[in-house]
Amino acid sequence: MKLQHELNAVSMLILILLSIAIVSAGIVMITRTVYDLNTRLLQLELSNVKNKIESVYNILVETDLSNVDRYVKSAQGEVVSGLAGYRFGESGHLYILTDGEKVIYHRDLTAGTRLSYPFAATLVLREHGTMEYEYNGKTRFCVFETFKPWRWTIALSITTDEMFAYRATFIRIVTIVTALILLLSIITFLLFSRRITGSIGRTLAGLKEVEEGNLDVRIVPQTRTEEIVRLQQGINSMVEKIRQRTEELLQSKEEKMRIEKRLLQEELQHKEAEISALQSQINPHFLYNTLECMNSIGALHDVAEIQEIAMSLSDLFKYAIKGGKIVPVSEEIRSVENYLKIQKIRFLDKFQVDICVDSSIGQMKMLKFLLQPIIENSIFHGLEPKLGKGNLRINGTLSRGFIEFVIEDDGIGMESESLSFLRSGLSETSSAPAVLETSERRSVGLFNIQNRIKLVYGDQYGLDIDSNRHAGTTVRMRLPRL
Repeated sequence: MKLQHELNAVSMLILILLSIAIVSAGIVMITRTVYDLNTRLLQLELSNVKNKIESVYNILVETDLSNVDRYVKSAQGEVVSGLAGYRFGESGHLYILTDGEKVIYHRDLTAGTRLSYPFAATLVLREHGTMEYEYNGKTRFCVFETFKPWRWTIALSITTDEMFAYRATFIRIVTIVTALILLLSIITFLLFSRRITGSIGRTLAGLKEVEEGNLDVRIVPQTRTEEIVRLQQGINSMVEKIRQRTEELLQSKEEKMRIEKRLLQEELQHKEAEISALQSQINPHFLYNTLECMNSIGALHDVAEIQEIAMSLSDLFKYAIKGGKIVPVSEEIRSVENYLKIQKIRFLDKFQVDICVDSSIGQMKMLKFLLQPIIENSIFHGLEPKLGKGNLRINGTLSRGFIEFVIEDDGIGMESESLSFLRSGLSETSSAPAVLETSERRSVGLFNIQNRIKLVYGDQYGLDIDSNRHAGTTVRMRLPRL
């Protein structure tokens, strides 16, 4: 059937794209995690080396404050002797350089040798941090710090090949698991769609017989799908009524054939419209069942994240296609919570969420999908680029007769110039389209929300934004009390 082929093609494309997105996200997260973990390990090991040097220096100072300089060379020699044979990993190199780029310690270089590589000058100049450089034909990653009392630069490096040695294994695991899930999903979908389209095929075959003049045909329901069963029962009832009415009204064979043809044409057009309406509902119905299937697979394999994503996405989809533009505040907050569940799993709990909404506004009304675009901006433009974990706070209160929402993050914030540009676009809805042509991507959703609020509620309501670079962003939304 054409319908079955179309359903199979569209749904498999969605599953494949979803799998590609999952694998791509997994590769990015694995790469970042491996990079951060190795950076942390190098920093810890470098701190241990620096602590050893500081302990020797502290003993030297405490021993004889008046003659510290006399024992410096001896103490430095003790430090270098203590590091003899030091190793970190398979390719680890420990450098100790003077501010003149001369080697104090390196397992493969003679003390006093000047390290005439560009990266050596960068290490000494920057004093601390991380960097990548080329050495002996290989790319190396290092962390470094400066021990200021002796003006030593201490650097610990490994090759990037060793740094990402296990990344391929992790990526292979993610790819295999995703492929298995995709295969199971496709098999489940094919079985399910064949059952649905098979029932529709039998219905169309019955209608074809009716169209050809067989008023004795009856369609026997062979599915539990309520909509299809009702349609088949309705067709059976329609055919029976046509047969009875035709026998009662037509006295002659010619009259009977003419009226039967007219009635059949009218009723068939009506039922074909019903079938078209039913077909338009199959995709959402299929998607719900697919998500339920994913939830079952997650439960079967004890993968809570798959269950939570499937259920949250299902609730979000139901909320999106639900009729009406005005919803209770509690439903909007529930939609936001489902969205945040998915994002927290995606970003591996990179941020903490605190939602505090007064119960007094839960049943008040507001426009649908006002909060999610703002929260999405906070995550992708504020918290995702931030190093380390972040925090997202969502407050809803009833203040001076109107509803106020405050969405606040401690992400990377915005430059003052970008903030001024954004405020200028938000202050006048008439200028928003021109701003959108040149504004940064994060502005699009905010302008759309501002326009919706002002068009529906009036100019006294809308958004206000405040932000500082490296200090986070706060968005305030004012709505009428309804």
